[in-house]
Amino acid sequence: MLANIYLHYTLDLWFQKKIRPRCRGEAYLVRFVDDFVVSFQYQRDAEDFQKRLRERFARFNLELSEDKARLLLFGRFAAQRRAQFGQRPQSFEFLGFKHVCGVDRGGRFAVIRLPSTKSCRKFLARVHEWLVGHMHWRRRDQQAHLRTMAMSQTSLELEGGGFRSEFARIELAEAETRNPEGNRHEGL
Repeated sequence: MLANIYLHYTLDLWFQKKIRPRCRGEAYLVRFVDDFVVSFQYQRDAEDFQKRLRERFARFNLELSEDKARLLLFGRFAAQRRAQFGQRPQSFEFLGFKHVCGVDRGGRFAVIRLPSTKSCRKFLARVHEWLVGHMHWRRRDQQAHLRTMAMSQTSLELEGGGFRSEFARIELAEAETRNPEGNRHEGL
């Protein structure tokens, strides 16, 4: 709560009043508590902001995390520009999602949000914990409940082999713990 109030004055208002009017192009700030992403239309504006931000934070005895603070080319033309150098578009993680440049079904640019590896691990840990606590339920009831739990994850990630196979592995391990003789039909 305190970080939110502190950054409101240190970052949000400063960005609106001082930085945005100086930019040659579009500029946006998205912040949630102490995590934020700033987007600029022109690279020069982004580089100028990064320099000013370090100075601003130093005045308030704050510092940016070096491993998280970076400039990257992201957006509608990022894939074309990076392809000229044989590179793929960059991505970034924000609020539990990996944001990737992509295209929609109509072939237009779209920001694709995939659950980050960290949030998927947390989800799978919750599933495992839930299964351990509900071993006494019938398998059919467990599966129905787990399907509703899985709805909170992105459908793209559920369709991918990694998440689905990990989910099935946990479910199978719990079933074998519940019934070590291998008779899977018992309790259905």
